[in-house]
Amino acid sequence: MFIMKPLFSKGPETESAVTSQIGLWLFCLTLACLPLIYPAVPPYTDVFGHIGRYHVQINSSKIDILASWYSFEWTIIPNLGYDILMQILGPILGVEPATKLLVILSQAICAASILWVSKSQYGSVKFGAVMAIPFLYHYAFNYGFLNYSLSLGLAFGALLLGENCTKPPS
Repeated sequence: MFIMKPLFSKGPETESAVTSQIGLWLFCLTLACLPLIYPAVPPYTDVFGHIGRYHVQINSSKIDILASWYSFEWTIIPNLGYDILMQILGPILGVEPATKLLVILSQAICAASILWVSKSQYGSVKFGAVMAIPFLYHYAFNYGFLNYSLSLGLAFGALLLGENCTKPPS
């Protein structure tokens, strides 16, 4: 049986304690995303290669010059996570804003997953979890391994879901 523990419990804690927990979470998520909000294009090495690939993915059927030189075929490759999300957001927002939004969201997912695992394991967000957030800007992220960063956050979330599935109901 799958039972999810609430993120912010309403048990013996006072309302101010829950409010301070929410404030800590919002502060940590803002801190995790802050370096990516200001620049117009995410500041990592391979961003222009990804943006070019997404332009071909979204616009190759609409722009004749792209169709004459490039094609996009769906296949199972390591970039599939962002390709699927870009297929949804790219036509709505445009390729560059959608890329920026997805990079920010992947960092937010990673930070939230780390905090959520800490809260699940220890009952509160520990200092070590907060100190892990700056390390989300690791070597692989700075070189443009976007799908690795996205899968890192999703893996922490899967870890938490797996843990909650194996615990007996209390």
